[in-house]
Amino acid sequence: MDNILHGGFASKLASGLDYTPMVIYLKDLAGNILWSNQVCADRIKEGDSIANIYPEVEISKEEDWLVIKNKKYIIVERKVQSFNAPSGWFRIIKSPIFDTKGNVSGIIVFGLNIDREKDIQDKQNTFIATLTHDFKTPISAQIRVLDLLLDNSFGNLTESQVEILSQIKESCGYMQNLVHNALTVYLCENGELKLKPENFDWSELIDFSIKEVEHLLDDKELKIKNMCQSSTIFADKTQLKRVITNLISNAITYSVDNTTIEITSKLVKGKIEFWIKNKSNISVANLDSLFEKFRCNSKISGAGLGLYMVKQVITAHEGSVFAKSDRKKYYIFGFSIPIQPKNLNKI
Repeated sequence: MDNILHGGFASKLASGLDYTPMVIYLKDLAGNILWSNQVCADRIKEGDSIANIYPEVEISKEEDWLVIKNKKYIIVERKVQSFNAPSGWFRIIKSPIFDTKGNVSGIIVFGLNIDREKDIQDKQNTFIATLTHDFKTPISAQIRVLDLLLDNSFGNLTESQVEILSQIKESCGYMQNLVHNALTVYLCENGELKLKPENFDWSELIDFSIKEVEHLLDDKELKIKNMCQSSTIFADKTQLKRVITNLISNAITYSVDNTTIEITSKLVKGKIEFWIKNKSNISVANLDSLFEKFRCNSKISGAGLGLYMVKQVITAHEGSVFAKSDRKKYYIFGFSIPIQPKNLNKI
């Protein structure tokens, strides 16, 4: 260690790190171990080469290359295999060591075992996936049956029966949206939601999204003014429809009665800017915080996943979300996305 670290504190530092509850070792640029603490004595010894310790040496070399090139630390989580110890999940921090001229002369590596964290995470993910699936199936079945009843497939209905069944269907639709949001968030956070981009007409998607929620307008005597420009976009149509209907539904829910909701989009420098403007009496101090997970105003009902889901999907489309308000209590929620994103593999 002394030939890498300069000053008389090298031995004291090594002594302090010896029994830190994590794997710590120092290596030169060729991958030779210069020092390791006692915790990893069964895995790594001074004088060893990384190539003789880990079979996935190429992955380690790629990480080292980034550290050397950028002269900055990196943090990764991956399953580590070694020739002389059981494999396990580790959170790895690699940081450059500099010589007196400012050049990278070595790399210090910290590895913390996170097997327990991963096990808990896997159980949580399994629970969420099972729960959303078990909810989604019966809700979809209920909506199909309600559609048959409302279409008079089993006989004509009275006006009051139609009203009651419509309210039940609306509640089912609300529950279905919650389940979809929860599932989308789960897939986003685990990198498992694969986007399916296609070319489609933007204005047609807006029109379809408005029709899906326009039945909610009547109770509050609201109107929608659609000012969206037509253009062709390459994106995941299903996910963007979910984003747009979520934003419109929020605007309807929290708008002042007998007002107009304005929906606008325009093409600016290869990007579509989309926003919804409505008047609301609900006061929110920090609008941007509503895009965070489980964050909602105390006067707003909901699980706090809708706008978080919106942000995740828009970010996956290489875009950004925004929210603002003025003194007249007009609120604007929207997003900006490129019409031809460079990479839409997955979230």
